[in-house]
Amino acid sequence: MKYRFLNFLIFFVLFIVPIRFVAAEIKINDVSRLNETVVIDIRKPVSEQDIQTAIQAAVKADKKISIAGRRHSQGGHIMADDAIVLDMTSYNKIIGLNNDKTLITVQSGTTWAQIQDFLNKENLAVRVQQSSNIFTVGGSLSANVHGRDPRYGPIIETVQSFRLVKADGKIMTVSRIENPDLFHLVIGGYGLFGVISEVALFVTGNSVLEKSTSTMDCKNYPAYLQKQVLNNDAIELHYARPDITKANFMGVCSVTSYSKIAHHPDALSPLKQESLISTSKWFLDISRKSDWGKDVRWFIQDQLLDTPGKAQVISRNNAMRPPVQFLDYQGIQDTDILQEYFIPIAAASHFMDDLKAIVTTENINILSITLRHVKADHESFLPYAPNETIAFVLYINHGKDAASVERAKNWTRKLINAAQLRGGSYYLTYANYATSEQIRKSYPMLDNFFAKKRQYDPLGLFSNKFYEQYALHAKD
Repeated sequence: MKYRFLNFLIFFVLFIVPIRFVAAEIKINDVSRLNETVVIDIRKPVSEQDIQTAIQAAVKADKKISIAGRRHSQGGHIMADDAIVLDMTSYNKIIGLNNDKTLITVQSGTTWAQIQDFLNKENLAVRVQQSSNIFTVGGSLSANVHGRDPRYGPIIETVQSFRLVKADGKIMTVSRIENPDLFHLVIGGYGLFGVISEVALFVTGNSVLEKSTSTMDCKNYPAYLQKQVLNNDAIELHYARPDITKANFMGVCSVTSYSKIAHHPDALSPLKQESLISTSKWFLDISRKSDWGKDVRWFIQDQLLDTPGKAQVISRNNAMRPPVQFLDYQGIQDTDILQEYFIPIAAASHFMDDLKAIVTTENINILSITLRHVKADHESFLPYAPNETIAFVLYINHGKDAASVERAKNWTRKLINAAQLRGGSYYLTYANYATSEQIRKSYPMLDNFFAKKRQYDPLGLFSNKFYEQYALHAKD
């Protein structure tokens, strides 16, 4: 009996005890679910001191720091192998408005939805954000996002200043006047220069808008945009959606504008919440799997959502919070991704032909396309639109297996080539499928950007997979 007990004790000590004390791997991924990465820690700071403490810990342990918000960047921008990840979503207080109510100051983990809730009570609104309001302010600055208001360019236009926690733990104020070099580098810098802590943003009025939609041949849209939209100061929001059905891909565009009107019915003020989420999810799912599903979605888009000839009066805040929860997708074998191409207006109709040819030949599963105007960006160090462009926002479904990802990489490179042929570029926020040559053709200042990164962060403390791929390894 005692030998049996001794054998059990040896087995327990050698095998069971170690299992109990082996730390579980900490993994992080982004919304694409294609970049699962093992990290050593995920910290959720709630103060600048917490950020400084995390930096001190990383330096002491000789580890990297990556910065994450809502994790919708899809090219490894929020993670690095064996790094400490700062999840900024708990650093989300609204500090308040300035005296004349032209600026709002917020912590960088604050979402646009929180800001809308706050500003709506003051009859104010955001100037620039992504079409959805679920993202954090810090993440939006790091990607230098653009929105639907043709009067503004990327978000850098609307930033007055921000506080930055640097690699040495020191905190500085950054603006066009104070530390201007970092102002241009950090906005659109994907978290490689430090941690954005507080941001001061210019705001605008919560206008009452009249929504109107028309349809036209997509080839006529670029001329319409220049003549009818960009010359009309009353239009505050604008976008177009091309037909994505197999029978008429890129043939007809549904074109929607929101124009400011004088009166302000009080009934428009309350913020609307998303509804019919399950129904919308179902319709989107059938469009992932079939051509007839895309036919149904286009019919709904044309007849129920953006209906030609049917006017709707809506507040700016409500117009800037379209449905988004129905887009959440957790398919086991496939995933939804975004890509974005910026094409000079004069070349946009030619790119439509290129896009149609590549989508058809490569059998790309396009779920939607949105066209938006983007003003030229003369401020950020890495501008995706150095000239006035039309943004082609592609929402795509593809498989998660290695062969499907490799196919996606190949047709993405064809799309990038097509965009560059037309004098355009692509958005760095999404999957790192571009070759080293392609990224440097669209961003000829990239190596200078990386040199600046090494100047401000000589130890390479702030890192991510995007930086490691294109700066450290330069692999395709």
